[in-house]
Amino acid sequence: MQQVIYGYRKPHAGCSAAEIEVLPEARAVADRIFSTLEEGGTYAEVARWLEAEGIAPGEWVRSGKWTGPLVREWVMNPMINGFRRRGDRKAIKVEGTGQRKSVKAEPERLRLDEQPHLALIDPDRWERTTKEMKRRYAHLGRKRKANAPAVPIPRRSRYPGGGLLLCGVCGEAYVWGGHGRNERLMCRGYRAKTCRNGTTVDGERVAKDVLSAVVDRLSRLQSWPDELARRVAAEADEAANRHDSRRRDLEKRLSRIDRELGNLVRFIRDGKESAVLRDELDTLEQQKQALECELDQLPPRPDRTVMLPPLEELTARARELVSELRLDDPAWGRRLRHAIPTLRVLPVRLTGIKTPKPRIEVAVDFAA
Repeated sequence: MQQVIYGYRKPHAGCSAAEIEVLPEARAVADRIFSTLEEGGTYAEVARWLEAEGIAPGEWVRSGKWTGPLVREWVMNPMINGFRRRGDRKAIKVEGTGQRKSVKAEPERLRLDEQPHLALIDPDRWERTTKEMKRRYAHLGRKRKANAPAVPIPRRSRYPGGGLLLCGVCGEAYVWGGHGRNERLMCRGYRAKTCRNGTTVDGERVAKDVLSAVVDRLSRLQSWPDELARRVAAEADEAANRHDSRRRDLEKRLSRIDRELGNLVRFIRDGKESAVLRDELDTLEQQKQALECELDQLPPRPDRTVMLPPLEELTARARELVSELRLDDPAWGRRLRHAIPTLRVLPVRLTGIKTPKPRIEVAVDFAA
């Protein structure tokens, strides 16, 4: 084996796969990476965390830095699942030059040699997470299917609240690089000369001020509004109904596949065997295995009865979270998007001041 990915070490040159050693900290790092992806994180977010922790990507990475594509390649590598991949590429001769180049090999040449001692992550967890990441990024491929919807992906947020700011004049999103200053946000429409709102805001200050305003508004509540209690109860019912509907759908599809498998088995027993039937049998068995895995991983049914916590307890917890805030933590931005759907920036000209100043309108959803 010529080279290994992060998490492994070759004791000597020319060693076999059975002799490869796992780094002591590799399994803990792999668990953190998969936890971040399962919580909705991106490959770029994982790469930034690895760089911040000073974790080297391996001696075979020329740049010496983690990137989003490199993290994706590492996550999708079956080696961390305990399988060594071989035969996925081959060398072909280039006519005219006589040189050889590496190209993708035929699928039937691929070999997966099982090496359980190399596994960094649970096989079921690896299978589930990689399928989810492929589904999540399917629409970003260059050859997207015609019927697949184009889902807009917001630009990376360096601070909580980034990507939430909208222009109150034209409705466009605020983007980084306002008037040549990387730490400030400005209206995308103004940059494209389609909006008159040229005010910029400091991203770090917006994050701190918005969170402080939310905590202050929460502390001034005397009791939970009746409308909030009704919304929480309605969302709890909706979550329980979605869970029941999903379980019924999975069970119905499993039952249909079981009937189709039974029909195929009867055909084969009656002597009507063919390559098409064998392929169909393999396909149905794979579909059944995937559905059973999804059914096993289905979370518990949400409780329809939700008790709102006391306001004093929630306020104290909110202040504690704000005090622990890390502005470079993208997980904060994801949590903030649930509680604050929109932040609108409006240019306001105060009395005696010629230059307009930004004013931000905040809509807080306490039910989130």
